[in-house]
Amino acid sequence: MGLLLLMAGIFAYTRMETNLFPEVLFPRITLIVDAGQQPIDRMMITVTKTLESAVKKVKGVKVVKSSTSRGSCVIDIFFDWGTDVYNAKTEAESRINEIKSFLPQGVTIAAEAMNQSTFPVYGYTLTSNKHGLVALRDKANLIARPMFSQVKGISNVVVRGGKNKEFVIVPDPIKMASLGITPNTIIAIFNNNNYVLSNGAVEDYSRLYLSLTDTRLMDIDELENIIIKNDGIRLIKLKDIAKVELHEQVEFIVVNANGQDAVLIDLVKQPGINLIDFAKECESKAKDIQMQLPDGMIVQPYYNQSAFVGESIDSVIKTIYEGLFFGYYRDDHFLAVVAGQRRGYAHNSRYAWLYYFSVILSRNFDQYHVFRCYCGFHWVDH
Repeated sequence: MGLLLLMAGIFAYTRMETNLFPEVLFPRITLIVDAGQQPIDRMMITVTKTLESAVKKVKGVKVVKSSTSRGSCVIDIFFDWGTDVYNAKTEAESRINEIKSFLPQGVTIAAEAMNQSTFPVYGYTLTSNKHGLVALRDKANLIARPMFSQVKGISNVVVRGGKNKEFVIVPDPIKMASLGITPNTIIAIFNNNNYVLSNGAVEDYSRLYLSLTDTRLMDIDELENIIIKNDGIRLIKLKDIAKVELHEQVEFIVVNANGQDAVLIDLVKQPGINLIDFAKECESKAKDIQMQLPDGMIVQPYYNQSAFVGESIDSVIKTIYEGLFFGYYRDDHFLAVVAGQRRGYAHNSRYAWLYYFSVILSRNFDQYHVFRCYCGFHWVDH
């Protein structure tokens, strides 16, 4: 029976999940709303109150809390414990879709069921002394993100920091006024260009050919040469009435790692996934990513939640082994010392001292006092 219990314990240990916290699905749904630069009072009336009224119709809702700021609001929906949160999330999204026509144009809404797997468990930094923030962000999105997405059990790969590349058009108002061109004319030209359109299939000699209309702008030269106006006498291009410059997009979030600008890559795992195994696969994939990056770019971890869990597991296992060792050593030498006492050798026996220290290390003070009373030792006097 003891052997069966031991084998069952070992089997259960190998199947035990490892996470920093137990997998608990909280009865809470969070709505994150973005509405550009709407003023707070306008945001409260047209967005927050409208959404609150809609989600209160969801079955099982107890409390609805919200916080509103310029252009954004966060709405927390609380349910009773035991509620199927994912079904409630689906119902909440359905209620929101019913009133979307009443919301201002351009409002984006994201709904999340709150649990431990919502937050990152592993994080990497992408840094370089040779490449700029635009290149770092591009490589993080084009190389690191797709490769990390191949890790088993991953839920999301979040890229933060870096900068995007953007083209800035600086028009000359005097030239535009003399030619009768307005900013709306330039905007309309851009809306009617820079696209890929399918014209359908063309049959020829028993073959089908797909024809495309491709007006994409691939570089700054093509952007400068886009035609703004054609009056039959001359062509007016963008470079004739404006300057086109290549800039880094202005970012309001600055990411710094080890004293230099960096890009963060946060990894979020799915619920129920073993954290230790997930971290090992992430580390293996990070080595593959490093081989794909250009020279001078370094990807390295800055946060590893599995390290805390691994150290705790090692500490528990170490404590169990120490307890087994000292427990066996203590019981074995206790019998030896008692036998030595009966033969008159207890005071001079080295077993007594070994037993004394093993009892102290194993912190079994009750047995230590019993041992002293039984054998008649007076350690203080000696």
